[in-house]
Amino acid sequence: MSLTTLIKGVAARSGYVISRAGVAHDLAHWAADAEFEAALASCRPYSMLGPDRLFMLWQWAHQARALPGEVAQVGVYRGGSAALIARAIAGSGKTLHLFDTFTGMPEVDGTIDLHKKDDFNDTSLARVQKLFTGDTHTSFYPGVFPSTAEAIKGRRFSFVYIDVDIYTSTRDALAFFYPRLVPGGFLISDDYQGKRTPGVKKAFDEFLADKRERPLLTAVGQCLLIKYV
Repeated sequence: MSLTTLIKGVAARSGYVISRAGVAHDLAHWAADAEFEAALASCRPYSMLGPDRLFMLWQWAHQARALPGEVAQVGVYRGGSAALIARAIAGSGKTLHLFDTFTGMPEVDGTIDLHKKDDFNDTSLARVQKLFTGDTHTSFYPGVFPSTAEAIKGRRFSFVYIDVDIYTSTRDALAFFYPRLVPGGFLISDDYQGKRTPGVKKAFDEFLADKRERPLLTAVGQCLLIKYV
C-alpha cells in the first residue's frame, strides 16, 4: 500500500477527502444529515439531480416550513425531487402542488431552447403518483402550465421549485409564482447556468430586469431567489 493510499484512507475515516492538490477537505456536508440521507436513498432513483442540488432543495424546503404559504413544483418528470420536497415539509400542514405535462416536454422555442418537444417523455402521471401513495397533502395538475393553475390563483407560496429547462415555461412560472411568494419566500430553479438550457437564464434575466431580487447561485447551475418584503 502506498503512502498516498494510506493517507487517503485515514482521512476518509476521519471525515475528510483528499483533493488532487493533496489538501484535506470535509466530506460532503449532507453526509451528516441522516434524515436527508434516508430521503435521498428513496428519492434519487427517480431524479436526474445530484445530491448537491437535492440537498439545496431539502434545506430550503425545511426553511419554508416556518413561513406561511404553500409549496409548488413546476417540472416534475419522474417525481424524485418532488418526493424529497414532500418529505421535507411532511407534518407542516402545507400542500405540495405539482405541475407537469407528465408526457414529456411541451412546445419549445427553437431559436432559444436546445431541448426538443417530447424530450423526457419516459414518465407518466400514474408512475409519479405511485411515489405519493397515502400522501394526502400533494395535488397533481397534469397539462401545460399555466393553463393548469386556475385552481391555485388565490394561494400564497413559501417555496417554489422550477425545473422546466426551457424559456417559455420558465418565464410563465416566474410570472405566475413571483407575485404569489410570501415575503421571505424561496424560489429555486435548476439549470440557470446549464449549457443545454440557455432559455432558463434568458427568462430569469428578462423577468428580473426591473426587480430588486437577483439570482443567488447555490449548487452547480442552480439558483435561488428570496422574495423581498
